[in-house]
Amino acid sequence: MTSTSRIAPTVSAPKGKPATAAQEAARHIRNLIFEGQLRPGQAVPPAKVAADLGISRIPVREAIVALEQQGLLTIIPHRGAFVTAMDGRSVLDHFELFGVVYGLAAQRTAERATPEEVARLRVAQTELAAAEDPTEVRQRTLAFNEIILDVGGSPRTRAIARMMHGLLPGNMFELIPQTIAGQKRGAAAVVRAVRQRDGDKAFSACREMMRGHGEQARAWLLAQGVIEP
Repeated sequence: MTSTSRIAPTVSAPKGKPATAAQEAARHIRNLIFEGQLRPGQAVPPAKVAADLGISRIPVREAIVALEQQGLLTIIPHRGAFVTAMDGRSVLDHFELFGVVYGLAAQRTAERATPEEVARLRVAQTELAAAEDPTEVRQRTLAFNEIILDVGGSPRTRAIARMMHGLLPGNMFELIPQTIAGQKRGAAAVVRAVRQRDGDKAFSACREMMRGHGEQARAWLLAQGVIEP
């Protein structure tokens, strides 16, 4: 691994709400991993993380569980949490699974959305298409995805989607600007499919979009020296 100044902090707090202590701890541990300060196979020191952030160990433990669910850490009972070795295939699989989860929600959206919900999704996609700044692109993408999950998701789908956020250590659209064009194309394809009431096309559009993001993320992480081929 090599350290890089391009890595920006990320917090997965809900829009408009401050990050919790557990989310801050997860951000801190994730950055330590991607900056090369915690390497594959190395143990995460909960006491040091808690001291560095000025918090108790309880939110640190919550962060460790969340990062294990994301595949960044491996918890070994009675021994602790260790950084999981990642390779290019793992990154591609992460985005493939992400595409399947959102694709299922998009498929259900195409099948059950009311005209008013379709119009709301179209507005969100238009706002995303007009966004240029990476921060705004991210905000518009989250708003678009929320509509997909609200309309076509289930409690289980939403829970899995939340769990899968956060593989990269910052705003993907800032770290990898070329993903912006792919996100806009993908969202437009999803809306076309939803308006046509074609669930299969909506599913495929999400999956192809996330596959493209996965390829670009893998290339970026390889360039940073974070993962093996």
